[in-house]
Amino acid sequence: MKKRHFFSRKKQILLSFFAVFLCLFPIQALFSDVVISSAKEAAEFALAHSKSQHLQRLSLEAAAKSSRLAVADFLPKLDVSWTEDDSVKIGGSDSRSKSISANVTQMVFDGGKAKITYDMNRAESFYNLKLYETELNTFRSNVINSYYSVIQLQKQVAIQEKLEENAKVQLDIIQKENDLGLALENDYLEVLISFRKIQDEAKRYRRELRTKERNFKVLIGLEPESKISVTEDRFEEELSIPYLEDFTDLLWTILKNNNPSIKKSQTALYYARQQYNYSNRLYFPSVSVNGGVSFSGTQYPLSNPSFTAKVILNFDNNPLFPLSYQSGYGFSKKKLTSVSNSSSVALSPQPGYFLGKRSEKISLSAKSESLKDEETSLYEQLFSKIASYDDSIDAIKRGSETIELQKRRLVVSREQVSKGLMKKIDYLELMEQLAQQEISLMQSEISRKSVVREIEIFLCVPFGGLKECLQK
Repeated sequence: MKKRHFFSRKKQILLSFFAVFLCLFPIQALFSDVVISSAKEAAEFALAHSKSQHLQRLSLEAAAKSSRLAVADFLPKLDVSWTEDDSVKIGGSDSRSKSISANVTQMVFDGGKAKITYDMNRAESFYNLKLYETELNTFRSNVINSYYSVIQLQKQVAIQEKLEENAKVQLDIIQKENDLGLALENDYLEVLISFRKIQDEAKRYRRELRTKERNFKVLIGLEPESKISVTEDRFEEELSIPYLEDFTDLLWTILKNNNPSIKKSQTALYYARQQYNYSNRLYFPSVSVNGGVSFSGTQYPLSNPSFTAKVILNFDNNPLFPLSYQSGYGFSKKKLTSVSNSSSVALSPQPGYFLGKRSEKISLSAKSESLKDEETSLYEQLFSKIASYDDSIDAIKRGSETIELQKRRLVVSREQVSKGLMKKIDYLELMEQLAQQEISLMQSEISRKSVVREIEIFLCVPFGGLKECLQK
């Protein structure tokens, strides 16, 4: 029985160790490569492994929560004090006094100053969070672009290797013809030189593919030496978005209503005007009420409670004459025991006051113009992206038509080569042109998808939401 218990205990220890080991070294890293099979999967993987993005979001969420809880200016201020005074007088009687007092001051009215500051801070933290979401979509888009760059290079390598294979066939044919004296050596050398060039191009594409894969791995949070398999989603939905130039006004309206950069600037201008208007209310006082209770006596426990009530008016919004006025009453044993009124003003020269007000007004005008410039810049960027999208559609159509024509031309040229009516070097050049056109078509398709994502980021709609915007 003891022996069985020993082996059972040993088994538990081994299982615990194995569990810890799996936490430190994921199963995916032990038994298989990381497989990315779609652009969406690449973006989700990158976000899940991006510590900087996660920490930035936590920081912004904490700032937003802090701004919502920043209500200190609206809450009463509590002041508690305790004093104890024992004195000995030579030739006279000693004195002892003790007191405990508590005062509560509550702001009743300040012309809206605290509310403006509170709302402004909340709006700023809200739009900072919205801007982060835009940055997050930009990060996703960069990951997707990197993913498609890898896919594009994979296809380019495949196209170039197929071209190399076809060129090798033509080279073998003309080499045999040259050996039999049926072809000129100059023709053979031309084909050989062209073949070497195609080989070098294929090698360059393979090297560029390895570079793109390393960049992609780092971007999604993997080590450069990690093993990864990047494949294309065969069932990816095809874009069915028409030309966008006719929808420019609609897209611009959506952008103005949604874009957090514009909304933040508009909000900042609004609150700047509110603060400027408030600063012009020179004779607008802030009103506070103060209530207190104190206990005094010569020994503990203290008795003789007394109460005070006070109204405080501060004209601190007027830097020229910052007047303060207080009116208070004291009560003890339900009787009025004291009435106090006081006022004070601290006059200090303000030679630059009116110049400062003028500078504030100029600053407001500058912010207004800056907002207009920002809107104009965003409109130009939007129109440029719309034009890029429409151009990519034209490029795809022209590229597809050109590829079909080049394929038909190759069929005809192959017959001409077999009849000796065309040089093999000319036929090889036609194959190179077809390969380059296929590569160019892929680039246009990827560019179109990238531009669509950029427009969706501008409009602050989810990826794939542009089509729904056009249907509104």
